[in-house]
Amino acid sequence: MLDTQAYSLFRLRKRDRIVGYMRYVSPTMHYYSTDLLWWAGEAIAYEHKDAYSTVKDKNSQYIFEWDLIKITHKTSGESLDALVVHSPFTSDCVAVQCESFQEIAQCDWGQYRIQRHSYLFVNPELMTAFKYNGYIPFDIN
Repeated sequence: MLDTQAYSLFRLRKRDRIVGYMRYVSPTMHYYSTDLLWWAGEAIAYEHKDAYSTVKDKNSQYIFEWDLIKITHKTSGESLDALVVHSPFTSDCVAVQCESFQEIAQCDWGQYRIQRHSYLFVNPELMTAFKYNGYIPFDIN
């Protein structure tokens, strides 16, 4: 069974292309996969790694840092687009609303239906807005 703890699973990228995944079994033991199904010890070359948030969306897709998600409140039905970023203040991720830049703490995500619909690294306009608002301290591409 795949270990789903944060910082044990990463999505690997070369610029804006996903090239695979890496998981840590122990500090000295890493496994790599191109599809999250078959794992091997042979390393995959990458430039960036995105941390797993420990949450899956409504389609059982893993939610990683820099994913763009649609969150729909289970009670009110209100839908929002948000970016998943790692919080510098906690060890969790937060969902930052794309229009208001208000944060939704990961502990509150249970109130929402979540669906991943894109990635920040393929949306240059949103990347510029999030850089301007201080959510991207470095080049993720």
